[in-house]
Amino acid sequence: MEKKFLRIVTALTLLSAVNASAWTNSQDAGNMLGATQVKEITFEKNKGILTDVQKIELRTAINEAAQIGKIAEVKILAWSDKEYPSPTGKQSRDDVKLAQKRLKDIKSYLKDLKVSEVGTYNMTERPNALQKLFHTSTEKVKKTAEMAGAAPTADQTGLFDNKAQASKSIVMIFITK
Repeated sequence: MEKKFLRIVTALTLLSAVNASAWTNSQDAGNMLGATQVKEITFEKNKGILTDVQKIELRTAINEAAQIGKIAEVKILAWSDKEYPSPTGKQSRDDVKLAQKRLKDIKSYLKDLKVSEVGTYNMTERPNALQKLFHTSTEKVKKTAEMAGAAPTADQTGLFDNKAQASKSIVMIFITK
């Protein structure tokens, strides 16, 4: 009985560390970009619509940020059900569309919450040559997420995929005080 209890405690500790690791990377990326608050959303496989619970969590995050100052912008990063592509990799058109659907649903809900400035970043695509050349917002956000470990490629997700971002979106809230 005691060994079984220890295995359960060890498993729960491991799961907690796994979740904390992914959150820390998302939070680090948000901090590097100057976000006041970061919210991570996990979608069910092949789904692109926010659940009622996710809407409540997102509304709460927006309301908390609004109490600190005026919301200047919200940036949304969305993945398909696959990791960020490697520098030479490419995802399917269906993967791109799934991430776009997730972006569109979150952006639409933020508009319902009266958030007017929303930037979207499809994490199924790497920055193109022009974005890199002109150091656009897309290039900066994706590069920062990658550097912070919040946008790992399939070979960088770690033991038990503890750093995986597939099926997720990160919502970064920026305020002016």
